[in-house]
Amino acid sequence: MKGARGVSKHDLPLEWYGFKDTGCDLAPACLACPFPLCRHDVNRTGQVSHERSVQRAEAVLARRRETGEKVRDLALYFHLSQYTIYRIIRRAKQGAP
Repeated sequence: MKGARGVSKHDLPLEWYGFKDTGCDLAPACLACPFPLCRHDVNRTGQVSHERSVQRAEAVLARRRETGEKVRDLALYFHLSQYTIYRIIRRAKQGAP
């Protein structure tokens, strides 16, 4: 469904339209998920592009170091949700890829 400006709510970051972090069948909340890859970040064959995910995380972390941007700004820049940015930062602090 398109909004007044022709933008689908599915094209917006989740936190902009009242998304509730209810997690999935593996974790109670996205931000509490213990897994390195989100079960929803899969391609049509059901396989995750781990290399792409690692490259994306490295790019997010590098920009954060270089610019000091806030999570919201990083999410907008990379067209990701704030939850994904938080997850990338959390995993980097834990030493995970």
